[in-house]
Amino acid sequence: MVRAIVILVLAAAAWAPGGAAQSFFKNQPPRLDVSVVPPTTPVALGTAAVLTLKVTPKPGIHVYAPGNPDYIPVAVDIAPQPGISIEPASFPPGKDLLFGPLKEAVKVYSEPFDVRVSFTPRAALRKAHPSGKTAVVTLKGTLSYQACNEKVCFPPQSSAFEAEIIIALSAAR
Repeated sequence: MVRAIVILVLAAAAWAPGGAAQSFFKNQPPRLDVSVVPPTTPVALGTAAVLTLKVTPKPGIHVYAPGNPDYIPVAVDIAPQPGISIEPASFPPGKDLLFGPLKEAVKVYSEPFDVRVSFTPRAALRKAHPSGKTAVVTLKGTLSYQACNEKVCFPPQSSAFEAEIIIALSAAR
């Protein structure tokens, strides 16, 4: 009975504003490493390019791939940037993981994977940078996920990232 009360108190503290457990959850170590690979050459106006996020789960960790109902999948959100059209992120297929207690197969990533975000700079950038041949645009985003190991799922986390993209302003296609 005492054990159940302690669990309920901790659960309530986790979701209460300013609760001690909320602070604990915010201070969790990252369970993924994320690096950003922007295009290596200037991107011409009107030309689609790809920003790649290289994601590496820590040993013993898996995260859910998109498409698993009732689970929190990896997601990418890029802040809107004037003059840049951004497509939804593209994820590789996940690998099957049989979750024994529920006898359920889910798609996960437990090995390094790449997430691709396609974007296209638009002619409006030329107006914002009338005197230059190139412009540097910073794309900022967040990779969100819920990591699990073989015994427990951890509180959801996110990892902020940004990438400087060089845009060639001299010609539009």
